[in-house]
Amino acid sequence: MENIMAEQIYHGDKISLDTFRNVRKLELLDYTGGDQTVNFVDPTIQTSYQREISVFSKNLPNLKLISNVDTMAVDLQNGFDSDSIENYKGYSDIKSRIEIKSNDINTCVSPKILDNGAIMSVRNLKFQLCFSELTDKIDLANLYPNLQTIEILSELSFIHQQFQFSSVPSSLSMFKMTNSSFGALIHAYNLLINVPTVDISFNQIADQVLPVYPNDKTNGIYSLDLRNNKLTGSLDQSYCKINKLIIMDNSLDGFTNVDMTSIQKSCFGKVIPRLRIDGNTNRVFMEGQNLGFDPSRITTNPQIQWSLDLASTRLSSDFSKYKDIYTLFKIKFEIPELEFTLRATPIQFIVTEYTSFSANSTIIFKGSDFTYDILTTKVVVDNYDCDVSSTTFSTLVCTISDPAFDGKTKDLSGLITNITITKPDKSIFYLQFTTSFSSTGPLTVQVIPCPNQCSQNGICYSNGECKCNLITYDKDCKQGTDCDGSCNSGHCDYKFGTCVCPPNWTGPYCLIPVHSVSSIEPCTTLGGNITIHGWFSTQHEKLTVKIGSLDCEKPYANETTIQCVLGAGSGTKDLNITQNGIVLFSKNKFQYIIQVHECPNNCTSSRNGVCDSSTGICNCFNQWSGYDCSLLKQTNNTGSTSGGGSNVPGSTTTVGQGGTTVITNQDTNYEISIISLVEFDITGKEIKTFDLKKQWNVTVNREKNLYTFTQNLTDSKCIITYTVEEVKTGSKDFEFAGIKFSIDQGGIKLAVNISNYQYTSSLNSLQLRILSETVESGSGECNQVKSESDVSNVDPNQTLNYISLKKNNKQMNGRFINKVVSDNRVTYMSTEVVKELSNSTNIVMGLNLPNCLECLIDPDFSLLVSPNYKSECDSKSNWFLPVVIAVPVGGFAVILITSIILYKKYKYSIKLLMNSSIKMKEKN
Repeated sequence: MENIMAEQIYHGDKISLDTFRNVRKLELLDYTGGDQTVNFVDPTIQTSYQREISVFSKNLPNLKLISNVDTMAVDLQNGFDSDSIENYKGYSDIKSRIEIKSNDINTCVSPKILDNGAIMSVRNLKFQLCFSELTDKIDLANLYPNLQTIEILSELSFIHQQFQFSSVPSSLSMFKMTNSSFGALIHAYNLLINVPTVDISFNQIADQVLPVYPNDKTNGIYSLDLRNNKLTGSLDQSYCKINKLIIMDNSLDGFTNVDMTSIQKSCFGKVIPRLRIDGNTNRVFMEGQNLGFDPSRITTNPQIQWSLDLASTRLSSDFSKYKDIYTLFKIKFEIPELEFTLRATPIQFIVTEYTSFSANSTIIFKGSDFTYDILTTKVVVDNYDCDVSSTTFSTLVCTISDPAFDGKTKDLSGLITNITITKPDKSIFYLQFTTSFSSTGPLTVQVIPCPNQCSQNGICYSNGECKCNLITYDKDCKQGTDCDGSCNSGHCDYKFGTCVCPPNWTGPYCLIPVHSVSSIEPCTTLGGNITIHGWFSTQHEKLTVKIGSLDCEKPYANETTIQCVLGAGSGTKDLNITQNGIVLFSKNKFQYIIQVHECPNNCTSSRNGVCDSSTGICNCFNQWSGYDCSLLKQTNNTGSTSGGGSNVPGSTTTVGQGGTTVITNQDTNYEISIISLVEFDITGKEIKTFDLKKQWNVTVNREKNLYTFTQNLTDSKCIITYTVEEVKTGSKDFEFAGIKFSIDQGGIKLAVNISNYQYTSSLNSLQLRILSETVESGSGECNQVKSESDVSNVDPNQTLNYISLKKNNKQMNGRFINKVVSDNRVTYMSTEVVKELSNSTNIVMGLNLPNCLECLIDPDFSLLVSPNYKSECDSKSNWFLPVVIAVPVGGFAVILITSIILYKKYKYSIKLLMNSSIKMKEKN
């Protein structure tokens, strides 16, 4: 038995549900039997199915020990027992619906029944009771976490100074409250902003002025009923995005009770319609601004039956019968009286005629398939922006406002004009052709269409001929085949029919992001959190990070950072980041934080210097110098030392026009120069090599001892600038990546800036190459010593690396800080010897940098004389001249990848190369 009526079972005040254990729907609705109170006896037999119970009673029945009640409806009789409302606490397990109502307006109960401390499971709740005044707001979100609909039909005694509720659950889809009193609508709006259907009609509101609806916070309410609230004021435009707005029986300016036309007119501004097709659903969407509320007031030819999706913003319809047909639609709006011509499937727009007005620098273009949205249209004439003031399907009007444009006093012809229009499906159409201005007045020119619109790879002249960007293209500027589909952010190589993607994208349609790393915030040798900076897109499918042989656990990524947890380790490790099917492998990219650094040769002895273990730099005492404090310091340019007093040959420094720095000592010259910039692919293959020698323009500032060199890379927007600074007197302090160091008298500092380098792929890397070279034309026999190199102090696990190149008791030292400031963050870098370009007389070092917008690096060099040097082949002197080069490398979209790997005990000497083919300007 599933149903039973009250007449069959009601025999007194107590009812045992055991009698009805097989009843799924129990109705105790004896409306003819007079006053009756329903009390249930605690059941001894539990049911396994959900039950619905409806009662007509003098009290609210107690369900505390009764399970599996899914729906409870109670109709309270007049003069009901208000104390029985406390039994509502026992309804916490009811899941589907609770409805409690009474027609007795004289018996009011406290609204605290809604806030009784119990967590309620119910999804649908309705109260039709007289509630008394509310002191504290009701927290629905915490008390009713699953609530979907709530209806409260009360009396004006249900009052709160602001609004009766402090929160609602995110699951709430319908809120209704009538016949209550509260402070202002804005309190209700702010609380119910995410609830689709809201009915707050027939209330008494203290502030009767209709406020602005805050739909900028979210998508807003779908249906809003404000009837009979005695509201005043005007209808703000913020209400125009609400699909179903009911505002009759108020006192708003300009509105009658049911005048929907007034609502339409109030909400209309400039109408901007666009058509878009969803090929997956075969639906067409009309989107834009001020499209109205009522689809029945919009007629379309050919016929389309519109339905409203989002008020004023979007309508839709079935489009099956027009699919793949480039049909023109005439769309007429009844309010306001406007007609538009639109094409659902976008095609290339054309220009058939233009008229130019020299008096106000305005051009009117005639044609077809323009747009109605000026924000998606851009016009540039002879590199001047032509501001679009009006655009329709067939007419486009723009004006050049730049005062530098002069079409009034002279005739202008052959002006390259570019029109770009972005269509609703995000496709971009582009047309380039020439226009002219006549100083005598308006000029109208018929534009003959060029074949295939010059394939967007050339300029269309008004005679219909293309001037192609590449002379090898055909007459329509297209050669080979089109790409199979859109190249999105890339462009099509018509010669091969494949997409050419920008550096950060790959794949057949340039849809797969290519990530890159600019810097890493490492952890100590104990392990911990690390942060990797760079560009990682918004797609992170199957993201893994591996450092050395360890997986970096719990990787979390956004567009610019990856964070993960690395285990303990030490030294320098390779980096592997894999996501979206793309593997980025960087050799020697990560280094654990070194907390204690060793100094070279332990600074020779405690009499020579002391080691700064925080940096690995020797702080030399008194007359001692050199990276290990083993050489005597030169105190003047005559060659005498502060310690031994022996005469040593003096040295001079020359900054050459070819970008070289030369130190001359007797017959031996030492030269340092930047020679090339090389781009490698991920396999290490050279993609591009830029020769930087003999290409510099020079500016000199004698007062500051500064030399500035600049050059533009061939066929590139990249600019390289570097400066050379001589330290003439005393010593000068510098700091790089948190490491402080000094350059002594005679030293040289080099700074390099690389900007706007355009990579073939973000996986590629750059290497800046620096040449160190020695040339000796003669020397005393007692000083003749074969060249040799010492790389024993090259250790990738230390912050500072040192190399030396020795010849004839003279020594060139190089110091490399294994850090780079990448986009204002300090990170690890590597250096290496370019073996194929190095020999016994020179060393070419490659500096490997991360993928960064701005990179700063800082190596330095010193020229020294051995303690075994004999000034007259019969005496010894200790002497050195420091030459310091600091190289900051900066640039927009710059990725620099460098390295120095030096081979121990290999023989080198130095050769001088001078370059005098560069222009030089002297600045004082």
